[in-house]
Amino acid sequence: MLQVALPFIAGQAGSPSAGGVLLAMLSAGSAVGGLTYGRISWRSTPVQRFALLVTGFTLTVLPLCLTESPVLVGVLAFLLGLCLAPLFITAYLLVNDLVAASKTAPTEANTWVSTANNAGFAAGSAAAGVLLELQGAALTVAAAIATMTILRRRTLALDAAHAEPSTDDTIVR
Repeated sequence: MLQVALPFIAGQAGSPSAGGVLLAMLSAGSAVGGLTYGRISWRSTPVQRFALLVTGFTLTVLPLCLTESPVLVGVLAFLLGLCLAPLFITAYLLVNDLVAASKTAPTEANTWVSTANNAGFAAGSAAAGVLLELQGAALTVAAAIATMTILRRRTLALDAAHAEPSTDDTIVR
């Protein structure tokens, strides 16, 4: 949705060419977020981090839905990007833990993460135009994502007897 929303916001502000800059800010934030995330020795579980990252992402999306200033949108896009790579990293860590616990084939499990991402990207892009025309729709979707992640976080949790938390050397690639 962001791939459509950011250029839309730039166009609405009278600067369609700023759409590319806004997308670059999102990408730069993602690069910084991923590099920083990889350097931290985490004490929390991937489930806890995933819920926190989705909540942070959603809380950053909310003001993005309410502003029309390209400069502020650029700052928010960078902040959103800070959550993106860590979200993907954590999703793969969760899959790694689930694979270890269920003895599922790692390639198949990781393929499902990619498939879910691609399906979400396609659905978000397809729905973006419609949602952008409805005031508050993006806000509602963002809040729903955070709420569902927090409420369903227990389904991501593993029985400690079946699997250990992920470490950098056990990531399934």
